[in-house]
Amino acid sequence: MTAIKQQSPAAAAGIRLETLMHNYVRGKDGNRPLYMDRVFAPNSTVSIRLNTDAIAFPAELRGLDMIKKVLVREFSRKYENIFTFYLDRPSGLLQRFSCGWLVAMTEIATGRIRIGCGRFDWAFHADALHASELQITIDLMLTVAAGKHDILFTWLLDQSYPWADVKHILHSWPPLPELAVLREGLRTCAKGGSQG
Repeated sequence: MTAIKQQSPAAAAGIRLETLMHNYVRGKDGNRPLYMDRVFAPNSTVSIRLNTDAIAFPAELRGLDMIKKVLVREFSRKYENIFTFYLDRPSGLLQRFSCGWLVAMTEIATGRIRIGCGRFDWAFHADALHASELQITIDLMLTVAAGKHDILFTWLLDQSYPWADVKHILHSWPPLPELAVLREGLRTCAKGGSQG
């Protein structure tokens, strides 16, 4: 009889953190506020640091209701075809996790594509069931003409979602000169991850 391999507590916690972070993307990208209940506690906070004036957000969101309102409901009124890619993934039992991200979406009003990169800094409760804090840093946010929709989203749909392979992103990069600054910015974002 084959013995069943028991999962270590650290490995189980790592899976919980992956699920938590995946639920964040499910909620925000898919306009499903209910998923945020599986990510944040009622008193969690999200702070947003803007290193660009190309997009606007409040500096801080306090509490689950405000997080849902701004990051899901209001966001989904402006954008569709939203894809958020993590550039690293957590492993083991962590209190904090930082990683780069790549995001792309379509402006509902104009059809233009917004694409950018930045950094997530997560802080988790000890049970790894909820995030107590999330800082979102937005380093770059570009606007690309609606006519480039097919080439951009064909490229994005070829990526692993939401846990992207940075090498594959860069190797398959679309031949669009307007994305050159993003390519360099993404390299920096991808190097910014840490676990602890």
